[in-house]
Amino acid sequence: MVKKRYDTFLAMATYCILITCAISGQNLINVFGLTVTSGMFVFPFTYMFIAASTELYGAQTTRQTIIYCTAANAVMLGVIFLFTQIPSERSAIGSAEVYHAFLNRFSYVLGISTLAFAISENVNVWLLSRLKVLTHGRLFIQRAFLSTVCAVTLDTMLVFPFYFSRQGSFSQAAMEASMVLGMKIFYDIALLPLCWGMVACIKSITAAPTLPQSATPFTSSYYLKQYD
Repeated sequence: MVKKRYDTFLAMATYCILITCAISGQNLINVFGLTVTSGMFVFPFTYMFIAASTELYGAQTTRQTIIYCTAANAVMLGVIFLFTQIPSERSAIGSAEVYHAFLNRFSYVLGISTLAFAISENVNVWLLSRLKVLTHGRLFIQRAFLSTVCAVTLDTMLVFPFYFSRQGSFSQAAMEASMVLGMKIFYDIALLPLCWGMVACIKSITAAPTLPQSATPFTSSYYLKQYD
């Protein structure tokens, strides 16, 4: 593991992507004849940041990130629920009915995506950390691919009620979930080189300087200057 210099950045980036996914999940787009949410193209970035955090800072630090993100979304859901209980005549986006319908839909997407995030990302961290031990820290791309595919598959299974509520038919929902799963896996594979590059970049930036042989530890001025 490297010095904890960018772990906060990775945690904040993960949470920003999670919130963006919930917001963009309100928008439906057509991709090759399949109706999907815009959030499908945003959520896979969480796997990239979680994989990078696990590789750089370990499973415990990354699990803390997942816990913080889940807790923050739980607080947000509670606040949104209180907003829906406040009577209003109209809102900036239209009537009160439109406003409450948006909040209810947003809460539903945020709740189900947060649940899927918490469970699938914990599986992702657990599997990635175990594979790192088995491979002695080598083959990061292969380890990240295997753990991400397992996590994405679990995530798609957990959000299946979302597809069913939109399709109204189990067979159609299963077909949509299968096609979305294939697209997510393809998208995640495309992000793996970016994830590897980010890990390599952070490792090179935070690598400890090499102590020259002439320096005496804890007494050399060179040592104190570089490590203080």
